[in-house]
Amino acid sequence: KGDIINQDGYALIYKPGYPRANKHGYVRHHIYVWEQSTGKILPEGWHVHHLNGRRNDNRPQNLVALPSKKHYLVLQAKAKRIQEL
Repeated sequence: KGDIINQDGYALIYKPGYPRANKHGYVRHHIYVWEQSTGKILPEGWHVHHLNGRRNDNRPQNLVALPSKKHYLVLQAKAKRIQEL
């Protein structure tokens, strides 16, 4: 089994046994990278955001974890800015 891209465009990596792995053994790559690079477990209700908006850019410096409400506000602000352009 290898890495795959899900229907939302996120890379999934095969890590059976990892706490966040789904029933098929896959974990969202950006969450795995964030957890490994920070040494922390993503808190419940938080999201890992790609700073440059590219879902395939999972470098640690491109990832930030935010509570759901802040993540939603970031997405709203980004959508507004795109409309302005």
